[in-house]
Amino acid sequence: MTGRAPQTPRETALAAYHEAQNTVATWSGRAASHRQELLALESTAGTIALDNMSAAAAIPKKLQTLRDHAEMAAKASMAAEPRVAAARRAVLLAEADEWGVELVKRQTTLDKHRARTGELLGALLEHEGRFISLQEADLLVSSVPPDMVVGPSLLNGAPVLKSQALRAAVAEAKLKVAILRAYADGRPVRAVTPQGEVTETLGWGNRAFGPQDWPESMYDLGLVAGSVSLRDQAQANVDATRRIVDEAQAVVDRLTAEAEAAAAAGGPAGAMFDRQPLTDAERALELAISYRDNAARALGLTPAAA
Repeated sequence: MTGRAPQTPRETALAAYHEAQNTVATWSGRAASHRQELLALESTAGTIALDNMSAAAAIPKKLQTLRDHAEMAAKASMAAEPRVAAARRAVLLAEADEWGVELVKRQTTLDKHRARTGELLGALLEHEGRFISLQEADLLVSSVPPDMVVGPSLLNGAPVLKSQALRAAVAEAKLKVAILRAYADGRPVRAVTPQGEVTETLGWGNRAFGPQDWPESMYDLGLVAGSVSLRDQAQANVDATRRIVDEAQAVVDRLTAEAEAAAAAGGPAGAMFDRQPLTDAERALELAISYRDNAARALGLTPAAA
């Protein structure tokens, strides 16, 4: 029997955050309870004194005790608030550290890939003559915004270079680290600039963060509205692309039926039938299937299972 895997620093920090939240809630609840009891006694103190003279002497002391307890509990709750803030910051920084490690790995992979690309291009240049330089290859790769490339995809009908996918992975890790550290420092950033810097300002060419940009801790801490898991997002992408495929298939089926009917009719109607819409629809269906398969892979499914 194997024991549970040790907690990661982020999991430990998240547990401390929840504990700090519970402490605030506990003392806030006690303060509210004492205040409620105090109000109840204040509203009935006169009647109690009239009905029981011996009990009247103890009422002032009891009222003061309830006031003291309510004040003490409220102060304890307030004193615990900074601990919640510190624990929240620890969670953000812990995930930032995780992404920092991942960033180093991804950057190393990209650097090795670039170095190997340079070796191969150099050998090809020596063997074949003028072909393409490493600088030109970098320019081609960098011409595509990193957030446009996520895994296997198509760009203007052409396969995406591996360097672009690696560059996108590095950009993703940099963005996660930047978001986490910004929120840890109290900066509610909401967008990324064309230069890849996070900012609180929308517009001016800045791209607002999407659900895929926010790190997990932002959802865990309730800092992002509409919290959904990354797997839920991936499943939603699969469902959406399935619908697109179904719609594209329906268009192809309809145009195919029209083409077959025109061919069967023969004569001028058959000769003048425009097949270009059908060709365009078939191409759209191919792209839709490609997007669906990519979404399925992101969810860990085989394309056939999509």
